[in-house]
Amino acid sequence: GAQCSVSSPLESNVPFPSRECSLTLHLLHLGQGTATPADPLAGIANPPGCPEDFIAGTEYEPDAKVSTSIAGYSGPAKQIYICAADPMSKFCGQEHYEPGTGQHWNLVWTKDTVCFGSVSPTSSPSWDAARMIDGCPDAWAKGTN
Repeated sequence: GAQCSVSSPLESNVPFPSRECSLTLHLLHLGQGTATPADPLAGIANPPGCPEDFIAGTEYEPDAKVSTSIAGYSGPAKQIYICAADPMSKFCGQEHYEPGTGQHWNLVWTKDTVCFGSVSPTSSPSWDAARMIDGCPDAWAKGTN
């Protein structure tokens, strides 16, 4: 699993298991030190592309996906969140419910997987030549196809 590293004046680079690196170290070191998250993409062979970033004030549909930066991580990976079903989806675009921040975001957002890159249409369709066993079909003719 993913691990975080603790760096503090008291101890240096002490690993501890955690999928989330949002541990408040003041409980461990009386306000001294920081947590550095490990690469969130570690162990994910094919991470999905990222949906659009969360934008406060946007009306999100139920099950809409957004992505946000991962706190304490400066790499290319982002976190995906999924908007709740109605009627709670009405709150998904409000600033006070920004996914992953504040006290009540989890009332309207569900944390999903991490992502990398973007979700966008391809510039040209792809096709599998193996499925074209007998080449192209005959030309269309009225009453025969």
